[in-house]
Amino acid sequence: PVTAPDPAQRTSAARSAWVLGGLSSLAAALLLVPGFRAHGLWSTGEIAVLQRAQAALGAALGGLQRAPSLPDALRTQALALSGDAAAIRLPGALASALLVGLAVALARRLGASPGFALLAGGFALATPLLQSQAHLALGNPVGELTATLAALLGAAALARPRRAGALLLALAALASLLLASASAGLFFGALLPLVAIALAWPHGPARWDMSPGPSPTDLSPGPSPPDLSPEPPPPDLSP
Repeated sequence: PVTAPDPAQRTSAARSAWVLGGLSSLAAALLLVPGFRAHGLWSTGEIAVLQRAQAALGAALGGLQRAPSLPDALRTQALALSGDAAAIRLPGALASALLVGLAVALARRLGASPGFALLAGGFALATPLLQSQAHLALGNPVGELTATLAALLGAAALARPRRAGALLLALAALASLLLASASAGLFFGALLPLVAIALAWPHGPARWDMSPGPSPTDLSPGPSPPDLSPEPPPPDLSP
């Protein structure tokens, strides 16, 4: 018979997946972050982002384009801390590095070997969109990161058999939903992750395991042996 995986083995596998994902994020950050000053030509989109950050710090600028609040807040903080205009690219570079690590961790949790999980991270790192968002203050990698986390945490909460773990994951998913809504709006930041959670678990949440530990050994007797007594004789049908 097929036995359920040992809880200690599941915990060890999850820990190794997140450790590998964290190391991959660190490696991606070492590749992406140091080059944030390399692109000296500022596009029209980046100039608009810079002006919003400068206006948030007190510059008298008008006619600014509206944008999601959380990415602009992070870029404004980076500009305030460094004083370098190119620092508005740093939040996108860090979020892109975390997306690479998330791809590696997810592939590992889905059963891929460490080598194939790292290959998935390499493909994510090599995509032109991620490279553009990591080196320029364009796109919305912060929204992509928080929305993906919300979907994964919500799906994990539904699959968690124990109540305490499910509630913690649900709270983390709710926090990610709020951050994603502030990063990408209600449709992309909240509705899409909720739809992804619903599609990932069509059978609903797992039944919560309320037991404090493993059940005691079953001492009840086994099934009774079959009845081997002879059948009664057929009725006498003679006249």
